[in-house]
Amino acid sequence: MQKTDRLGPGRIALFSLPLLLFQAIGVAWRIYLPAFMVGTIGLSLGAAGAVIMIVRILDAAVEPLVGWISDNAKGVLGRRKPWMILGAPFVAAGALGLCLAPPGTGFGVALAGSLALNLGYTLITNPYGAWGLELGRDSQERAAVAGARIWFASAGMILVLFSMAVLERRFGFGQTATVAALGLAIALITPVSVGLVMALFAELPTARMTPPDVPALLRDMLGNRGLMVTLALYGLAGVSDAASMASFLFYVENVLGLSGWGAGLMLAPTGVLLAALPAWAWLNRRIGRSRTMMSAYALDILIAPLVFLAPAHNPLLLLPVLVLKSVPSGVDYMLLLSLFAEETAKDSKAGQRRAGIYQGITHVTLKLAMGAGAAGALWVIGLTDFDAGEPLSASAELAIRLAYAAPPAIVGVIGLLIWRRGLIR
Repeated sequence: MQKTDRLGPGRIALFSLPLLLFQAIGVAWRIYLPAFMVGTIGLSLGAAGAVIMIVRILDAAVEPLVGWISDNAKGVLGRRKPWMILGAPFVAAGALGLCLAPPGTGFGVALAGSLALNLGYTLITNPYGAWGLELGRDSQERAAVAGARIWFASAGMILVLFSMAVLERRFGFGQTATVAALGLAIALITPVSVGLVMALFAELPTARMTPPDVPALLRDMLGNRGLMVTLALYGLAGVSDAASMASFLFYVENVLGLSGWGAGLMLAPTGVLLAALPAWAWLNRRIGRSRTMMSAYALDILIAPLVFLAPAHNPLLLLPVLVLKSVPSGVDYMLLLSLFAEETAKDSKAGQRRAGIYQGITHVTLKLAMGAGAAGALWVIGLTDFDAGEPLSASAELAIRLAYAAPPAIVGVIGLLIWRRGLIR
């Protein structure tokens, strides 16, 4: 594959295919593991939130280093591939250690498994993501690559959630058995996903470029108002996403009394997201990035109150709420990632290779934001008298509904103000 070649849909799809497999880790970490650490392992809400936040902080410290090395330390296998290979055993060990942890497992073991899982994930996804930022010759092509990444990640979520729903509804798997199966799947599919990239793609040839001056890069970024605002919005999207995901099973199982329905109820909304993203991409081409983004934020604000109207013990009435809530999901990631890809293209023309560093910075921002969002949601719930084994009080129910519904609406208001004022174009 030559960098100067035009990227067709087929080649973009092949490059994006590993995201189907990577998504299993995201589903585990964002949806299942917060409730698993509280309900099965027996950690307190505060301890589970601390695990999530500590992991995100330490992972954030590693991410820029991985990005810088994958940009500059070229070996026999290339710049990106060696780190992806190194990450696979960490992911497998962390997934098995955490997802198969028995009740009564201590804080330290849960933290160690989480650290290994996320370190390995960073070693794989940072070089892979930087590789993706280097693809594309113009704004539309870069948007297509970014959109494909979101689309295939969503398709991966459907695949994982369908498998979990079958285990829950067809075979009667409880939370412990479902998470154990997910951990085993992650341990198996990670080397497959890495091997697929190794076998199907050669790294793109790159011209000799000047190594990045990190202090100068940071000065450039801090002086680039549009880029900093984009990064802030990207982080807010992560806070919103993580808070909603971390509180989802509490909302479905504890508030609505739909135990064992978590994966099944996520299937249809994720399918809607999968279908909606191409429509949002089409809208972006027709009316522009700013209007498209503001439309998505407005939908987030309008849909949030529906979460408070969903009745208990009725999955059919909940499903339309989840479907509507998913329509604008992923639009912010798609369009904001395309802006970072454009910055990468500008740097490449100027003789600077910064894709790995940009990937690191965006991942650091997203991981810290997701840690804060998930820990914040658990903290809000923990302010009440919530007990996983006891009937839910009115205050705990309100806290869970707020943790699930409020973050997208708040971010929507902030995003609308930013885009309307033209701080990003």
